[in-house]
Amino acid sequence: MFDFCISVLKLHHDSKKWQVVQQLIQNCGFLFLYEKVCIVCDRPCKLSFDEENLLHAEGEPALQFVDGYSIYANHGRCLFEIPLKN
Repeated sequence: MFDFCISVLKLHHDSKKWQVVQQLIQNCGFLFLYEKVCIVCDRPCKLSFDEENLLHAEGEPALQFVDGYSIYANHGRCLFEIPLKN
């Protein structure tokens, strides 16, 4: 969307800030943007869905990150999560 506004509609922008935003989008999984805080999460190493695109896996995590954090889900309902070890 922003790229379209910049390249096609010639939106005036700060190119250095735009480059940082593009790098974030290309290299990060999730971005949660708030007024004074930005939370950035890595992409999951495993993400499984059912035929209705609900988070789902049988007998294994449906969502898993490389640090070991995992969520088990059945057709979109969270069964339990495995937290990080300290």
